Amino acid sequence: HETSIHTFVHRYRGESLQQWHHRLIRTAVLWYQRHVPDITVRVVTDSRELADQVADYGGLIWSVRELVEARSAPDAPLRAQYESLALMLADSNSTTPGEPESGSKGYPAHLQPEEVDIGLKNGRFRKGTIKFSGKYRNRASVVVHWEGTARTDVFELDGAVSINRAFHGDTVAIEPTGEGYNARVVGIVQPRKRTYVATLDRAEGGSSLRSLCVPLDYRVPKVRIWSRQWEALRKKRLVIHIDGWEADSLYPHGHYVRQIGAVWNIDAEMESIMVEHDVLYPAFSAAALASLPSRSWVIPQAEIERRVDLRSLLLFSVDPLGCEDVDDVLSCRRLWCVKKGKKKS
Repeated sequence: HETSIHTFVHRYRGESLQQWHHRLIRTAVLWYQRHVPDITVRVVTDSRELADQVADYGGLIWSVRELVEARSAPDAPLRAQYESLALMLADSNSTTPGEPESGSKGYPAHLQPEEVDIGLKNGRFRKGTIKFSGKYRNRASVVVHWEGTARTDVFELDGAVSINRAFHGDTVAIEPTGEGYNARVVGIVQPRKRTYVATLDRAEGGSSLRSLCVPLDYRVPKVRIWSRQWEALRKKRLVIHIDGWEADSLYPHGHYVRQIGAVWNIDAEMESIMVEHDVLYPAFSAAALASLPSRSWVIPQAEIERRVDLRSLLLFSVDPLGCEDVDDVLSCRRLWCVKKGKKKS
């Protein structure tokens, strides 16, 4: 809605980001009602304030629970994802605000986007990508590229408080501390990734609704998630999504997305690697499979005649045993040595 000229509205001075987004949604609802009157506009939200506003404009409201229950079977993975999120929200709402977690490091609060933007413009802050050093989560660096120049600076972040809940690959705003090229994170400008593969912590009993997961990526700390099915999730590779990390919490919190398979199962481990590296691996569609030639297909004679025929050469493949896509093939032959008139391999 904020990217279309037809539904964009300017943000008022003093208007919060949430209030502005609510106005954008109401404007989009009105646009659809005027231009596509034959459809029913449904807004999915758990915000009572937004629901009341949209209802005044004639839009229909669905809560997230209503959408999930209407669009998925009782045993569908979507139900488990929703349950994990709902339990997390219910548990966080029941916690006393501002009450620090036992063992918490007491991280500095991240600055608001407006404060970060001002600091970047006046030169107080720098923006760059954070990268962790080796297997140490308490040591990281931020590479800062100076716009319009070839200059690059590397700032060091030493300690969890200086890293301040940033994850590997995030674009962060940092403030130099005045001690050489040391700095501290003051805000997350653009998160890179928040979905990871993890396994339940063996030390956790899982007797409550929440438990800790250990990500495969050693640069990511343990993550607290919520569920009612701990026994079914033990010794499994799980896909989890990190939703946030409060300043007074020792660990980030997230929700369960789906189960990949058993730990050490070859298929589960292969899929885990692909998920960790953002490799898309959806099954081929029926249309794509239908475009393949039949098993009885042979190369047409006209195609053979237009190519260089190397079938008389002795060829060997360097692809591994069992490979189905044999496309790396070598051959060798004796050549005449011009100077001495002798054959030379």
